[in-house]
Parts: sequence; structure tokens; C-alpha cells
Amino acid sequence: MEQFLDKKSWHPAWQETLVFLAGLMDDPVPLLALLADPSKDDMTRQRLCLAGRCLPELSLKGRGVYESALKCMKKVVKTPSDEIQHPGHSP
Repeated sequence: MEQFLDKKSWHPAWQETLVFLAGLMDDPVPLLALLADPSKDDMTRQRLCLAGRCLPELSLKGRGVYESALKCMKKVVKTPSDEIQHPGHSP
């Protein structure tokens, strides 16, 4: 499932579906961590932005892990862009 979501997160047509999915999950942290992973993101941080779009959609159960998800994303945001591994590019 992770591989499937990882691949679909790059397709604009799937972004709303992923936001919706995050809202349905009891524990959306694994999905948000996947989206916020700097080693799989690009220079524009498209996937991190998508993870951020998921936050307001979290269900009441999902909001129990809101702080954990936000902490994960804040850690990634503080990563300098020159440390990000861009897919398809070697350092």
C-alpha cells in the first residue's frame, strides 16, 4: 500500500483522494510521514504541502495524533533544501 500511495502522491488527480484518505484514517501519521519524507520530495516540497493539506481533514480519532504528525512535519520543514535527496538525482 505504501508503494502505491507513494507513486500516486505525485499525480495531481490523486491529491484530493489522499487528503480524503488522511481524514478517514484513525492513525494518519504513517501517510503524513510518507508524504513529508524529504528524501522522496522535490525542490518545491510538493509532497510536504500535500501533507499539510491533510491536517485540517483529520478525523476526531486522527486528531489524537495531530501533534505527532505536526511534529514530524515541523522537523522536515527545518531541513535545509540542499540536504534533500531529489528523486532520480544523485548527491
